[in-house]
Amino acid sequence: MSNTVHTILIVDDDMAVRSFSRLVLERAGYDVIEAGNGLDALRRWEEHGSRIGLVVTDLIMPGMAGLELAACLRQLRPGLGVVFVSGYGEDQLGLDLGGANGAGFLQKPFTPKQLLTVVRQQLDLTAA
Repeated sequence: MSNTVHTILIVDDDMAVRSFSRLVLERAGYDVIEAGNGLDALRRWEEHGSRIGLVVTDLIMPGMAGLELAACLRQLRPGLGVVFVSGYGEDQLGLDLGGANGAGFLQKPFTPKQLLTVVRQQLDLTAA
C-alpha cells in the first residue's frame, strides 16, 4: 500500500450521499472533489484531472449516467479506477460492472467500511 495521497472524484446527484462519502473518505486521508452530475464531473476533471486517481459515480443520474461518464473519462485516461454506486443491485441492473468494466460496485445504502474497502481495492488495482 502506498503512502501517496489519492484524490477521489465523487459524482452523485444526491447531496447526502456525496456528503457522507466525502466525510468518510476525508477522515481516511483522501482528498475529495465533488460533482453533482456527469457534466459537472467533466468540468471538475478539466480543472483537476491530473490529480484524480479514482472516480466514485452513481450509475443513474439526470443528464449523463455513470457508465457514460466513466467511458468519457477512461478515453482521457485509460485504466482510470472507477467505483459505480447504485440503489439497485448489479443483477437488477443487468450489468456485470466489476468483470466487464474492471470497476468496483457499491449498492446503496453502504457503510463506511464498504466504501473504504472498494476504494482501496480499486486504487490497488490501478496502481498494479
